[in-house]
Amino acid sequence: CREEAVLVGGLGVKGEGITTWQEDCWVRLMDWKLSLWSGVEQYEQARSPTRCVRVDQETTIKDGGGSEGNTFTVENYGEGKVEFLCPTKESKVMWLAHLYQHACDQRRWRQAAVHKMEVLSPDTRPSLARSQGKTRSKLVLMYNETKI
Repeated sequence: CREEAVLVGGLGVKGEGITTWQEDCWVRLMDWKLSLWSGVEQYEQARSPTRCVRVDQETTIKDGGGSEGNTFTVENYGEGKVEFLCPTKESKVMWLAHLYQHACDQRRWRQAAVHKMEVLSPDTRPSLARSQGKTRSKLVLMYNETKI
């Protein structure tokens, strides 16, 4: 969730107080937020998103219905409501499923979701003290140094 995009695609976006849809926005769900670009070109050029909407355990995600049943809303306290327009009902179902799962994952992981942890790999170099043992045969040394 933090390192790789969960879902990426084109959606229409309408922020609070705005009456018209901004069509062809590019949206990415990753790292506990929805990142929005004004087009796929900006996303591909690795530009900074024009807006970010956090998705966590405090986020309210609602099926918006809409005239064709293909909208949903995401709302956070203090940030206002953002409405999304999907190209199809199937696309909306997919986005909602991933958003709900993303919010549940954030609740389940808690602090691990917020603070990136470094995982150290074991040292793969053979120890000098171990390899200098006089009673071990070459076969035992090779067995102990073999990676599984």
